[in-house]
Amino acid sequence: MERVAVLGTGIMGAMARNLVRAGNDVTVWNRTEQKAHPLEDEEAHVPSTPADAARDARVVFTMLADAPAVEETVIATGGLDAMPVGSLWFRSSTVGVAATERLAELAAERDVMFVVVEQPLCVQPRGNFDRAFELGHGEDMSAVYYASATGSGARS
Repeated sequence: MERVAVLGTGIMGAMARNLVRAGNDVTVWNRTEQKAHPLEDEEAHVPSTPADAARDARVVFTMLADAPAVEETVIATGGLDAMPVGSLWFRSSTVGVAATERLAELAAERDVMFVVVEQPLCVQPRGNFDRAFELGHGEDMSAVYYASATGSGARS
């Protein structure tokens, strides 16, 4: 069982639900808190801050509206600081190149692998984290790794 945090459960609540059903220990947080609470019925944990959600998670997904939302959630509220060293941060938001580079640099400073998901992942209940998240990266942790439904590759 993996510890997974999903920050931003609005329209992606189904993904968090599937992660729970797959047997993972899932913590969810949403800027509009009432959107996260229905996932408690699925046995997801709902803390009050992004930092509490990300603490001790091996994998963190952020699915937020735009760059300011990601930066507020991950930087201003301490979400990134709470991510364990060596964890994976999957960012699936439209934030632009400059913000992506800035977020990747901040993740590298914390030894968090930063992965840009160009199209949201469909994680089925039978998903296997050990296989699904074996993502290669170069020696430079600041390189951005891109993943999409049609392929993946490192871009810097």
